[in-house]
Amino acid sequence: MPQTATLPRVELKAAILCDAASVREGLLHVLGGGITRIWRQDLPAALGVALAVIVDLPPEAVFEPHEVTVAFVRDDDDMQLSEIKGAFHIGPELRLEPGEHQLVPMVFDLHGAVVDQYGAFTFHIAIDFLPATSLRFWVLHPEEQLLPLIPPLSPDS
Repeated sequence: MPQTATLPRVELKAAILCDAASVREGLLHVLGGGITRIWRQDLPAALGVALAVIVDLPPEAVFEPHEVTVAFVRDDDDMQLSEIKGAFHIGPELRLEPGEHQLVPMVFDLHGAVVDQYGAFTFHIAIDFLPATSLRFWVLHPEEQLLPLIPPLSPDS
């Protein structure tokens, strides 16, 4: 039976919505990560978030070009509102130990992405055109915040 060539598996090791993120010397710095709710008084409004990801390249895939695609989708009608892409190619001068993977941090600045209605939205992330993960979040009006129920003080205390 003939053998078919398989592409090495490039994986997404991390994906997080955050207030801000940056990459310095191959390290990912995240501020205010783990956003699932975005509060906006008026619409349309900018999201004001960043998407931080870490791509894991196995040794066989390190020196090939790669692309990460982020599709911004409104959940109630599956309408894609925008798409952003980030491509990278690691040069042959990188020296890796045998079997070592290369982690590639990336930041997608989504501060200017605009929403015009409240509800659920999803960022669908793909690597080299293969789905990797999805991050769902909600845009809500501040009046929808549930305040913790604090029992009234009794006059005797």
